[in-house]
Amino acid sequence: MYNLVGDYSHTHGLTQLFIELTKILNNKCSLNDFYVRNRKVVLLLEFAYIASRYMPPRFSKDDAERALNMAHEFNELVKCLPYPRRFANRY
Repeated sequence: MYNLVGDYSHTHGLTQLFIELTKILNNKCSLNDFYVRNRKVVLLLEFAYIASRYMPPRFSKDDAERALNMAHEFNELVKCLPYPRRFANRY
C-alpha cells in the first residue's frame, strides 16, 4: 500500500487492511468478494494474532486447513493486483 499511495495504516488488523486496499484499488480483482467469502477465516487469523501475544490459543485442524486454503487463494488473487515495477519480479 505504501508504494501505491505513499502511506498505509500501521495496523495488524487484516480487516482494516482489506478495507483500505479495496478502496485504493477500486476493488480490482474482486478483492472485496474475496474478503466477504473469507471473513470468518480473516477474523480467526486476527484473533489468533492477538491471542498468541497474551495466551496460548488452540485451534482445530479444520481451522488451520481453512486458513491455509485462504492463503493459497489469496496468493492467486494477488497475481492480478498491480505491483510497482521494482517489485514485479519478487512475487
